[in-house]
Amino acid sequence: MATYLKNGKSMTDPIQETVEALNRVAQEQEKSPKRKEYERLRYDGEPADTQIISLIGSWDGALVLAGLPPAQQNQRTNYKKGNRYTLKDIFDAIQYVDDVVEGIPSVSQYKRKCRDDDPSYETIYYRFDDHDNIWETALQEAGIDLDQPSTGQTTYTDEECLDAILRVAEEQQSSPTQSEYKRLARDDEPSVSTIKSRFSGWTNAVAEAKATKPDLREKGIIA
Repeated sequence: MATYLKNGKSMTDPIQETVEALNRVAQEQEKSPKRKEYERLRYDGEPADTQIISLIGSWDGALVLAGLPPAQQNQRTNYKKGNRYTLKDIFDAIQYVDDVVEGIPSVSQYKRKCRDDDPSYETIYYRFDDHDNIWETALQEAGIDLDQPSTGQTTYTDEECLDAILRVAEEQQSSPTQSEYKRLARDDEPSVSTIKSRFSGWTNAVAEAKATKPDLREKGIIA
């Protein structure tokens, strides 16, 4: 139990108790707990889910405070020997990938090249999610030289480019324009300029994507 002294008396720290309890349960089931999961696994003496929400304001807010991804995303949380990864662990992993790729490592390169026991990109994302440019911030704090040539735009295969278009098309239930793709593309997906360069234009890329998934065209998702 987390305690501190106040006027010579031992007092509990509810925030720290919440953080410790959430991380213990997350370690036990190797993912961020939902409220019911937490209640099922919490120990006597640990704060109840209703107490946590009353204290923090929301369940997801409590998870983020504890350094965990929101439960609804159902993403596994990385642990190392039973503990959350430290910033040093994250920086060591980024530096390792930087050593094995040419230029500035992209998110997709990190996902492909990081070692099995390295923190996942999701772990890094949630550690730096209070910054506008999450991956760039992580790279800078890891000591990566961002002035070096980047190879990120040349690392995607044709299939990865088309899959990204199709994913966005399915998400919005229509063929994406360039601006729509920019708005909905994930950090680890190719940029519009990468796709246009690979397929000699956006229209050609969308047409190629149509050919790979005729069922989407039949459903009217891709015109």
